[in-house]
Amino acid sequence: MRKKYIIFVVIIVAVLVAAGVIYSKPQSETAYLKKNAKELKLDKPEDYSDLKVISNSIKDKEIIITGEYHGIKQNTDIQFKFLNYLIDNWDLRYYVTEMGHSEAMMINEYLATGNEEILKETFQDWRSAGAIVEEFDAYKKLYEKNKNLPEDRKIIILGIDSASMSERHIKKYMNIIISKVGTLPEELKVFENNLNKLDLIGVNTTKFYLKKEELEEKKKAILEIVNDMENHIKDNRELYEKTFKKDLFNIEFILENIKDLQTLPKTFGSSPNIKTDPELLSMRENYTYKNFKKLRDHYPKGKYYFHFGAQHTVLKEIWGLENIAIKLQKDEVFKDKVYAFRTYYGAGSYMLLGINNSFYSNIPTELEKQLQTVKGEFGDLIIDLNNKRSPIKNTLNLNYFEVTEREVLKPDSDTKTTDYFQGIIIIKNPKGGTAYSVFPD
Repeated sequence: MRKKYIIFVVIIVAVLVAAGVIYSKPQSETAYLKKNAKELKLDKPEDYSDLKVISNSIKDKEIIITGEYHGIKQNTDIQFKFLNYLIDNWDLRYYVTEMGHSEAMMINEYLATGNEEILKETFQDWRSAGAIVEEFDAYKKLYEKNKNLPEDRKIIILGIDSASMSERHIKKYMNIIISKVGTLPEELKVFENNLNKLDLIGVNTTKFYLKKEELEEKKKAILEIVNDMENHIKDNRELYEKTFKKDLFNIEFILENIKDLQTLPKTFGSSPNIKTDPELLSMRENYTYKNFKKLRDHYPKGKYYFHFGAQHTVLKEIWGLENIAIKLQKDEVFKDKVYAFRTYYGAGSYMLLGINNSFYSNIPTELEKQLQTVKGEFGDLIIDLNNKRSPIKNTLNLNYFEVTEREVLKPDSDTKTTDYFQGIIIIKNPKGGTAYSVFPD
């Protein structure tokens, strides 16, 4: 009897071991995609049945990144969908965006007060940069979401891109800070006077239309004013701290960003390219990373959701640019704590400066065929490449990359698809956003 029992136990153990080996073995790509490619319900931001596919993969992460090609309506749907989900299911605290600090702080003022005039002023100054109505509406919905959260869970917007700063936003945000004080002490009137000087000159010297001589002259004048302001703060620090309290950090942060902006090596065109502007783009990413670290150290510890342009969001170099996502992945605080999405679009349109333009599909042909085999005629999708039994995370599968990227990627045993991104979002029929400029001033 004892012998039969031992044989029975051995058989059971062998079956369990075999089952474990089979379960841990990667699935076929078709079987995996069938389970892990979900319809993305962008029209239902509070229906999380689609985003549950990433729940296991992000539970130990501290940064989630989504990327976009600018000017597409569905981008704002992605942002709001993710914000909702991450607030309710992931303890999100910080929403990090491709904007300057003063713009982000104006939106934070709107989120704190509900004063829609602040939001309108912010978007009116963004019109020349392609502001869209859908993004404006998304911030209004975020306000409604945020106001019902407890104080220690309210979302804070972080703007970390010095190159996206606007002099108009700087002046308006500084005026908000001054309005909280009321009447400035006589000794600090020099601060207000210098602000007015900066506003007259304009601090964003990355405008592509400036001639070299004009650019250098402007930078010199700006730096002289900013240095005067920083020295005045240093010499009167106690008075500044007493007057501006916690907002002194924001003042000094913006002044530092203005100085950084003047060091960019050449004019900042509408579409800089890594092949023609490597130094420019590299410096921009360095400043963006530096700004994030400074804000990370300033605010209480929390989790971060980044939404940036696509070139900033891959986690491993493709074109030789170490972007903000790569820097975060290498950061000792966040190493292996970053989950990044690649966004692909089908044929459609995008809005640029108030004009709708054709957008040609950038979904890799092989990936599209594979998904059609699995899903049929699919719509918007979210795909987790990093779940259990994923065959995609074990190799570098070039079918998940754009054609031009495949030309420079060289598969080797140490490089995997998920070294670049762990998830994919597909927007099947992108539509250009509605230009905010259709609204009167």
